[in-house]
Amino acid sequence: MAFTPEQAVRFYNAARLDRDGYVFAFMLATGLRPGEALGLRWDDVTYEADGSATVHVRRTRSVMGGEVYEGPPKTAQGNRTVSVTGSAVQVLRDSRAEQVLTGTKRLRFGGHDYRDEGYVFSTRVGTGKRSDSLQRPMSRLCEAAGVPVLSPHKLRHTYTSVKAAEGVPIEVLSAQIGHKDTGTTQRIYRHVFESERVGLTFDPVPPAPREVRRITAKVRRVNSRPAGTHPSAAQADPSPDTE
Repeated sequence: MAFTPEQAVRFYNAARLDRDGYVFAFMLATGLRPGEALGLRWDDVTYEADGSATVHVRRTRSVMGGEVYEGPPKTAQGNRTVSVTGSAVQVLRDSRAEQVLTGTKRLRFGGHDYRDEGYVFSTRVGTGKRSDSLQRPMSRLCEAAGVPVLSPHKLRHTYTSVKAAEGVPIEVLSAQIGHKDTGTTQRIYRHVFESERVGLTFDPVPPAPREVRRITAKVRRVNSRPAGTHPSAAQADPSPDTE
């Protein structure tokens, strides 16, 4: 249902260095829906002076009955602004640089001339990607990264779960990914990792006093000696009850 934090790191590092993976790296970094990421145009992106970027999510791009449709986000809350920082900003820059390079060379792919339609994540001829074309490159990158093969939408689950495990409040995450209520975020998108359940034993007993710990260590050393080397009972360290 979602990558573990360790798997997410491996997948992200593989995707951000692959032209076909830019969209997946960005989805994992921001929690955007596949259709929202595919619907982004360059006029939705503003680079800030501090090195970050502001991305306006205004539309979604989907396929129904074999036809491509564009429309407003799934919910009113889906129409939102997302702040992008760190290497995810470089993913945007790399995607644009690749488009400019390909367009300048006027390369042809599959018999088609390059045509820049202004999408942030485009096909090799500059047109908008179809959402039903994402699974094959997603599977390839999962295999390259050595992680389970998931669907592109599960990157949104992964983002939510990883950030929640880091301590980000669920209401903040709900607003970030465009949900109208926190219940959906908590019930469907928040997956608990096994690593989060380590060390959850309820133990109200305070740590043993220093003297008891010292005696316990001495007993362990005696018990760990090879057979035939143990001192006699008379020479053994006194037990905690008699010392």
